[in-house]
Amino acid sequence: MMRAVRIAFWVACVLLILGLTTRLLWKAARSETGLEVLSLQWADATVGLVTGKRIPIPAREPPAQAQYWLDEIEDVIGRNEGDSTVSVGAALVLDSPGKDYLSKYVSSVEVLPGIGASPQLDWDRAQIAENRFEKSCRERCLELAKQATEQDPDNVDWWRLRALLLWCYPVFSSDDGPRAENWDEVLAEASRHDPGNALYDYLAAHFDWASSLEIDFGIIDVGLVVNDRERFERGVRRFEQGQRKRFLVIGDAGFRAVERFLHQSSAPLTEHEKVANSRLIPIRRSLLLRNLWRWQGMRAEEAESEGDVQRALALHRENHRLIKQFLAAGGAVRYDNVVLATHVGTTSK
Repeated sequence: MMRAVRIAFWVACVLLILGLTTRLLWKAARSETGLEVLSLQWADATVGLVTGKRIPIPAREPPAQAQYWLDEIEDVIGRNEGDSTVSVGAALVLDSPGKDYLSKYVSSVEVLPGIGASPQLDWDRAQIAENRFEKSCRERCLELAKQATEQDPDNVDWWRLRALLLWCYPVFSSDDGPRAENWDEVLAEASRHDPGNALYDYLAAHFDWASSLEIDFGIIDVGLVVNDRERFERGVRRFEQGQRKRFLVIGDAGFRAVERFLHQSSAPLTEHEKVANSRLIPIRRSLLLRNLWRWQGMRAEEAESEGDVQRALALHRENHRLIKQFLAAGGAVRYDNVVLATHVGTTSK
């Protein structure tokens, strides 16, 4: 009798476990990431006891992220030959690392009145790490962007993104500047495909100004120091050329391209959102506007200090035109805080 009771008890336990497991799998299968989450958790609870828990891609050190994506891209591109969208998405993934790794670089936490906890980063270590990512990925990033424009030369979105990727904008890196020596040729070719867009003239002006100017933070005034007059004047001409274009558009097609690439990759679906949203497209867009607006504004202030009020007003009007071209892109650009701040700063002059 007792033996039969024990058997019945264990049969009931097994059936209960099977029922709960079946229900769990059924519920997980009905969600987009449920089964993947269970698989990753199971791997961490079993194999992870020996090898260590899996680190999400954006939380890995930048050199490790670089190696992961470079390996992954070769497989994805091989399976999607001729797909320009995948090529652009891959190029954008190689533009910069995800930022979750920065939690390991917190050197201290300060509590600021009215703000709360403020983590202090070890900037030097972060710069070294991001420089290593840039060094590993720069060449392949440019190759993939070029490949996309060759695969679909009539797609102006790809020319816009290729032009944007010509300049290195790592958030925590000191390794900024043009990624390619022939950047001027690429911008000229892009402009031929997208003639109404001031983007390429303004990028050229930015490249020339960034390499020929310094900002002098004096005790009383802040001014511009021109180290290369010829390059500076060339930047002025390119800026004025951009003023004659109808709009300044970068667009958001890059996010769709990254999404398509990620869905073709083996990266866990649960990490797609962080990878996509860590792309620097909005930051690049805002920085281009801020830098051009700041340099142009300082030129106006210098003209005003020299007593040339008419020239100062003309330069401020050019800045106003720059903002109008930016806003002509429509969409989310209208809610960009940098756009709003520069607009207020210009109209208050």
